[in-house]
Amino acid sequence: MAGVRAKVSETSAFRGLLLVIITLALCGCAEAPTATERVATSAPFVEDEVRSSSQAAPTSNPTILSPATHQPDTPIPTPARTQMALDDGAIMLFIPKGDFLMGSLKGEGEKDEYPQHTVQLNAFWIDQTEVTNRMYRACVADGVCNEPRRSSSFTREEYYGNPQYLDYPVVYVNWFDAGRYCRWAGKRLPSEAEWEKAARGSEGFIYPWGNIEPGTLHANYDLLVGDTTETGSYPAGASPYGALDMAGNVMEWVLDWYGEYTTSPYKTYDPSGPENGAHRIARGGSYLFSPFLIRSAERYWVSPYYADDDLGFRCAFSAVDQ
Repeated sequence: MAGVRAKVSETSAFRGLLLVIITLALCGCAEAPTATERVATSAPFVEDEVRSSSQAAPTSNPTILSPATHQPDTPIPTPARTQMALDDGAIMLFIPKGDFLMGSLKGEGEKDEYPQHTVQLNAFWIDQTEVTNRMYRACVADGVCNEPRRSSSFTREEYYGNPQYLDYPVVYVNWFDAGRYCRWAGKRLPSEAEWEKAARGSEGFIYPWGNIEPGTLHANYDLLVGDTTETGSYPAGASPYGALDMAGNVMEWVLDWYGEYTTSPYKTYDPSGPENGAHRIARGGSYLFSPFLIRSAERYWVSPYYADDDLGFRCAFSAVDQ
């Protein structure tokens, strides 16, 4: 199947089988489509084959020993500063200027996450949640944005445009679509470093909520739900700054071209990645991915033309006051 990410190929291959089971359960009498038909009729929109940063997911997750600072039964972080974006109505979080740990220690992540390094960022604002169908429709109505490449989701034939899913993340948008929307809203895509800081805080947590592996209160992942969920549905999974859905639900486009930290001209002050490349980066994992693949440091390199049912985005902009 063209466009399947190498490190999640096993999960992606299961999509067809899952759809068969869901269809049979719903109707009981009609013959469900085969896995082959699922692939043939809903291959992702892509010009180049999508590849991940490594060949395959690890056979087992690394041992995570550190206790989480933010446990699911503790109070949810309250953002110090928020504002509502005038153009699209998004709640935005202020991320202050300062250092944070980017990447992973050896043994905790994958090779393109090494070395873990200190990065300093200027202050910025970032959307608290992913851009929703409701928000994206306003850009389409203004004649600026293209409609998503498909109106369906993984298990729902009618998703985009269905009032039931207005506050769910928009999917089937490529990197160009995401950037066009952010510009329409007076914003931009976050840099990879900005996204990671907003997700894990200045202490370099493994997950937004801390260092313990996710539970059902933290995120939509590992096919536990089987499709997208309404944005903001997992407050126990909030990052130290109050950002939601930064692990699971849908992967999110960021601004940068892909490059390994050890080989790219990667700055440690307001980094923006390589100056050019063949692939952009998506972050955060999705409802399909295992706990290891929704870590805050996990990186996916993706054709900018790629669009799929588990890929969306959120926007950001630079802060005037530091």
